[in-house]
Amino acid sequence: MEEPPNRDSSERILALEALRASEERYRLLFDRSPLPMWVYDQETLGFLAVNQAAIDHYGYTRDQFGAMTIAQVRPEGEPPEPEEEPPAAAERKAPSILRHRKASGDTIDVEITSHALNFAGRAARLVIANDVTERVRAEQRLWRAAFYDALTGLPNRALFMERLGQAEARARGRRGGGFAVLFLDLDRFKLVNDSMGHRTGDQLLIAIARRLDRIRRAGDTVARLGGDEFAFLVEGLDDPASAGRLADRVQGELAQPFGIAGQEVFTSASIGISLRGASDQRPEDLLRDADTAMYRAKAEGIARQAVFDVTMHDEAVAALQLQNDLRRAVDRGELRVRYQPIVALQSARIVGFEALVRWQHRQRGLVGPQEFIPLAEETGVIGVVGRWVLAESCREMRALQRLRPRGPGLSLAVNLSGRQVLQPDLVEQIADILQATGLDPRLLRLELTESVLVENEAAASRCLHRLRQLGLRIAIDDFGTGYSSLSYLHRMPIDLLKIDASFVQTMATDEKNRRIVETILALGKNLGVEVIAEGVETAQQAQVLTRLGCDYVQGYLFSEAVDLDAAARLVESEAPFAPAALRLPA
Repeated sequence: MEEPPNRDSSERILALEALRASEERYRLLFDRSPLPMWVYDQETLGFLAVNQAAIDHYGYTRDQFGAMTIAQVRPEGEPPEPEEEPPAAAERKAPSILRHRKASGDTIDVEITSHALNFAGRAARLVIANDVTERVRAEQRLWRAAFYDALTGLPNRALFMERLGQAEARARGRRGGGFAVLFLDLDRFKLVNDSMGHRTGDQLLIAIARRLDRIRRAGDTVARLGGDEFAFLVEGLDDPASAGRLADRVQGELAQPFGIAGQEVFTSASIGISLRGASDQRPEDLLRDADTAMYRAKAEGIARQAVFDVTMHDEAVAALQLQNDLRRAVDRGELRVRYQPIVALQSARIVGFEALVRWQHRQRGLVGPQEFIPLAEETGVIGVVGRWVLAESCREMRALQRLRPRGPGLSLAVNLSGRQVLQPDLVEQIADILQATGLDPRLLRLELTESVLVENEAAASRCLHRLRQLGLRIAIDDFGTGYSSLSYLHRMPIDLLKIDASFVQTMATDEKNRRIVETILALGKNLGVEVIAEGVETAQQAQVLTRLGCDYVQGYLFSEAVDLDAAARLVESEAPFAPAALRLPA
């Protein structure tokens, strides 16, 4: 009679069969996985097993893997693999991204998942490596696009602000550590773009960025904030003298010519400096303060520098409020037109008026044009202001002209800004105003400065020729103080030159300025254009101009700019300025 099978023996057989089945499943998963997998000895770091995907992807043979350790898969200079650390430190819930080297020498980024296991009685780890090189590179491209300037390769505003915040945090931790922010704005960069093209302008910005980066110390940041604006963040520099020396060095570097497109290009920068104070400051405030100081430097000329102080902030706040008020000034009816007479010197009769805008601010009172016109230019409000002044003065001039129905009509001179010249619909605006007011175009004279003609020559030339077709006249204001190029007098339709007051007011005592006035008068006669002398304040000046043959003048000797009612009274008087006002022989 047979004995029944041993129960313990049967269970052991079943367990061995289950283990063999589990090992077979593991082997199939390991060998056939599309992801590279290997097992390494935690003590020797040597490879104990590798799957075919690892061999195919890395390019090492199975024998080469067998002779290597996992440290040899890492490129030189890379930190050690986390799995090379003690097992407790290698247990991670989230995968790590590491750099590996293939047999070809190429490097790849791999996402590593690691698990501890017992391999043939050894403490080992199973590693699954997923190649994420393309994903990492895409993320790097996105990160670089977000934090670096595409043109120059320098950090952009976002990264600069991040590092500025980090510097502020470090300064708080050191309790007294400081740093400086330098804000750079290139002087007259627009001239490079306009005269040489934007491609050359871009090449100049790249060359400037390289020079600035060369100045930068290790640990400092130089960034392109946008356009032609750059910034320095310099830690360990917290006094005005040291910051000034750095600004001097920057300006010295930029003063050297740049070789662009086969020619030398010169530039300079206005620099504003802000220093971290004793109290905590927000990063955006530090950059704002440096920007404010830069505008102060730019107002003083080119290649200047200024250190921020609190009065600058107060002035900036006041300017911002003035800017906001200026945008509403037209709607609120706060602007006024005043008229200064233009006088025929020989007869002392008024031949026309120059329209000058004034701002009657409801809180500040009368705001001078020297304060708000530059602000209007900078903010673009000059288009609205200029259009209103032209329409109002044309309408009121018609009223003045009716007071003198016989003889030559009174002319009207209105200033035109550079921003207005660039407006594509300027000619249509003026044509509509002339039609609406009924002013004779031949009695309207638009005055531009020489800088407008030179800095925007192509646009100015097109605009002036179109305006000339309307029948009105063109004058150059402040002649002699700018470029005074005879070439644009030849190319552009100029009808009148206005001698700047700075020459007129000193010509009686300054022989050089008297000769300049004499030369401009002779130039006008030779070119067949009229000449007006501005700023005549004394009878002596009027006498000199009479001897030099000047026909027309304006200035305080005759009248300041007056309102419409006062201008009407002057027109109704046949010769309000002769002979007593001029003190000339009758």
